[in-house]
Amino acid sequence: MIFGRNCMIRKEKKRRYNFLILLFAALLAFSSGISFMPVTAWAAEEEEEDSSAEPEEEVLPEGPQNDLEIRATEQGVTWPVGPDALWSDKAILIDLDTGVALYEKNADAQDYPASTTKIMTAMLVLENASMDDVVTFSADSVNNTEGSGIWRMEGEQLTVEQCMYALMLASANECAYALAEHVTGGDHDAFVQMMNDRAALLGCTNTHFTNPNGLPDEEHVTTARDLAKIARAAYQNEMFREIVGTEEYRIPATNMQDEEVLMYNHHKMICGKKTDKFLYEPATGGKTGYTKAALHTLVTYAEKDGHRLACVVLRSRGDAQYTETEDLFEYGFANFYNVNIKENETRLDQEALTEGYTVPEGRQIKSVEINPDAMLTLPNDVTIADTTPEVVYTTADDGSQTGEVIYTYGGNEVGRTPILVATEEVRQILPDVSAAVEEPANASGVTGFIEQVKTLAKELGMLKSLTGLAILVALILIIIFSIRRAFRRRKQKKILSKVKQTSAPVIGEVEDFDLDDEDETAEDIEMTVESEEEDMPEENPVDENKQNSEE
Repeated sequence: MIFGRNCMIRKEKKRRYNFLILLFAALLAFSSGISFMPVTAWAAEEEEEDSSAEPEEEVLPEGPQNDLEIRATEQGVTWPVGPDALWSDKAILIDLDTGVALYEKNADAQDYPASTTKIMTAMLVLENASMDDVVTFSADSVNNTEGSGIWRMEGEQLTVEQCMYALMLASANECAYALAEHVTGGDHDAFVQMMNDRAALLGCTNTHFTNPNGLPDEEHVTTARDLAKIARAAYQNEMFREIVGTEEYRIPATNMQDEEVLMYNHHKMICGKKTDKFLYEPATGGKTGYTKAALHTLVTYAEKDGHRLACVVLRSRGDAQYTETEDLFEYGFANFYNVNIKENETRLDQEALTEGYTVPEGRQIKSVEINPDAMLTLPNDVTIADTTPEVVYTTADDGSQTGEVIYTYGGNEVGRTPILVATEEVRQILPDVSAAVEEPANASGVTGFIEQVKTLAKELGMLKSLTGLAILVALILIIIFSIRRAFRRRKQKKILSKVKQTSAPVIGEVEDFDLDDEDETAEDIEMTVESEEEDMPEENPVDENKQNSEE
């Protein structure tokens, strides 16, 4: 028994000895900078939460929550029935091509966006910096940020591209700050102003940013609708789409750190590194967010059969951010379609499209068009004929006018298109007939006049119908008659002038030369005048001699 007990004691001491050796070796390796595998930068969002926990002391609301469905019902029409009641306090589903909302829940109520703020940051960086630019981390960028990050050091350098992937995949707060400083030359506040200016330009009416990363601030707020507008604008950038759809990215050793950093996309519908139960095949990208103040926030993009949608949920609980996003996508793909406006709109002619448009003085409307690519997003059982179009013109301070046709169905907007009005200077309606009057015997003068009439007719579209052709013929006949009459009067005045130059009195009336006689030309008229002069009596020579003697 004693021998067996001693053996057990020796084995226990040996195990402890081996453990100490392994611990010492690990400490030695760590202190010498030896790295056995890449460092994985899977930093949590601003603060961790048990995502599987259900909300406590809360009851899931009952009844329809789709504000669009409720509004349409009040208008006496039907709207596709949305998913069951959502845990997320605020949500919106939009069509990326038209911007039309398909589902709304408290979409205009303000809340905290958390790290979904970085969508705006990423868009501005892509528009104002080159991906090859070098970003140097300042003391402020590494010291004034907290929460998720890839732990950079003051003076460390990364490219804009590397920072962008860290920003959107690992939600790196220090990279957001460093990128903001890089774009503005070190002025963090100037970048925040750029964010707010761009939000206003996109039509966001309830958004205010105070930082580029989404860290908690009572004045850092947005709405589901505004965030969807920002997300839609960012998605138009090809590089943005590539980044947010990436599952993993590696940052090599830098000027201050020897370890490689491997980052995974936090969005569980895109990346299944932590769990694959939320993977969604149509998902093409997105951005996560979480703080205790905001709870879960999520922006997701998805494409299916050529239909592109974006979903935003705010103040979501547990895994509901993913399950409810998928439910909303399936609802959108199953119940809506897009239709080209110009190819299907038959109710709006030029007069209707210019109602409310003020034509500038001295100009006239040349053409009116609508955007040939503009689309409507409609429920499957609704056609463009079921919608209500409204033509709206607004006048800017400089006097310029902007027109749109806004389409609604059941009180919900389903699309819009700009109106393109082209004007030109007011032109003389009738052609210049002076050449034909001056030189009626000249074939080129009359031919030129007829060509002017033909050109005018083409411009006015008169040759497109029998009625227009009849009007054209009548116009030509009237003007030719006017030319011949004017020419006849002009020749009469010329004869009177020649007769008055003689001293003999003119008895009777001057012959009215009828120019309607096609055989009578200008030469015939001249010969008639000469013959009349020959028939006149010569002046008395005696009187002339008498006059000379008197002088």
